[in-house]
Amino acid sequence: MELRSVVILHLASKVTGEYRAVHWRNDWLWPALLFIVVALLSRSPMFGNPVIHIDEQFYLLVGQRMHMGMLPHIDIWDRKPIGLFVIYWASTLGGSIYVYQLAACVAAAATAFMVYRVCLRISEPVGATVAGVGYLLFLLTFRGVGGQSPVFYNLIVIAAVLGTMRVLAGPKEGSLLLKGMGIMLLLGSAIQVKYSVVFEGVFIGLALMWQCWRERASWLALVLHALAWVSCALLPTGAALAYYASLGEAGTFIQANFLSVFGRQEPLWEAWRRLAISVALLTPFWIAAVVVTRKAAIATGQLRAELYFVRMWTIAATAGYLIFGSYYDHYVLPLLLPLAVLASPALGRSSKVTPLAVMLLLTGGISGGVKVYSEFRKEGNRQQVERISSIVAKNLNGGCLHVFEGPPILYSLTGACTSTRFVFPSHLSHRKEASALGVSVPDALEEMLDRRPSVIVADAEAKPSSSNMVTRKILWSALRDHYRFVAPAQLGRRKLLIFALK
Repeated sequence: MELRSVVILHLASKVTGEYRAVHWRNDWLWPALLFIVVALLSRSPMFGNPVIHIDEQFYLLVGQRMHMGMLPHIDIWDRKPIGLFVIYWASTLGGSIYVYQLAACVAAAATAFMVYRVCLRISEPVGATVAGVGYLLFLLTFRGVGGQSPVFYNLIVIAAVLGTMRVLAGPKEGSLLLKGMGIMLLLGSAIQVKYSVVFEGVFIGLALMWQCWRERASWLALVLHALAWVSCALLPTGAALAYYASLGEAGTFIQANFLSVFGRQEPLWEAWRRLAISVALLTPFWIAAVVVTRKAAIATGQLRAELYFVRMWTIAATAGYLIFGSYYDHYVLPLLLPLAVLASPALGRSSKVTPLAVMLLLTGGISGGVKVYSEFRKEGNRQQVERISSIVAKNLNGGCLHVFEGPPILYSLTGACTSTRFVFPSHLSHRKEASALGVSVPDALEEMLDRRPSVIVADAEAKPSSSNMVTRKILWSALRDHYRFVAPAQLGRRKLLIFALK
């Protein structure tokens, strides 16, 4: 009898294990494969294109030069945190632009899968799947087809959100303190990729403190938990600051990371125009938010609490988007996470997609396709930039290059040295950066010109709405005196001029 019981229990456990495996495959494997396929197909038109976006051209350059011993903020100035450049440093180990683009593709697919898992807490599998696919499609709409920073750090943020929702679901095995420390360390790492994550970090920190209070912790325990969690969130940034302080460059780090953003001067009318376009493109998400808000009003128990959490998360992420006031299209990318999750209950019902889901997918697919095509037309392609780089390379003669206006990928394609730490073109050429670098921009340009770079690339015409006319005048004076015109070059809709030292 005992032997029979043992055999029955063994067979039952085996059947249960096989059921769970099948259940896992049905619930997770097929959506995961779908997200991988959608990510590859939607992003493949840009694979191998060196001029997807000026930002990631620059990030790629910094990652490459870090292998040569150069340091962000000191040798190559930018206001982005060091974590972003570490990602690009790791993504340039293979020496090909395909590596970082494939890394971004993997990150996008993984994020969509994590979106799906979070959505399952508040919606049906169909709605969760549509939300994941919608996230991938709308990445293209807002210039996330390559390696913009949110493509990478969104994965860290959604992992922290999933962990927080599990903690808020109620007391379980394990220490709330340790779980919260892990979550806040994730968010601290994301902050070192983009500082705007701090708004979501504050929200999640407050949610964890609320859970600590729900578990009837004493005031002393609440304070100690909060201190531990805040310390974890600040640890990555503190470590970066400590490293620069050890080099005697703490002031450089602080100015670049925390002060420079307040010196930027964005034209208000352009910012508001970009905001209006972004709000219009997100219309399906706004409609879904209204539908889900009504559903939340009649929900009860854990579902009501988790819907409320997602709504508050959306507000926190929106605050991070709105507060800086520039509203570039790729700044919307972090918002896609909470919006996709919030929309998911309205995207599937009774194992079927809703009309709103169809609207969302069509809007994302069409707008994303149009955006990718327009980027080809606007930014140019591999053939054009390789022609320009060949002209530049022939005229370097062992000297350095300065791209005053144009694609920073030219440094990568030619291997040319730099003549200033202000390598990102707009830092010396754009009006909005005139008071943001922590130094006199005209003086920085003069210092660069005194080093006599062998080749200088600039736009054929100034842009009255954005060009720094002071520095442009200084540049053209130097070009007349010390340089000869080599050739014009077309890159997308942009006409560039290439000059070589006389």
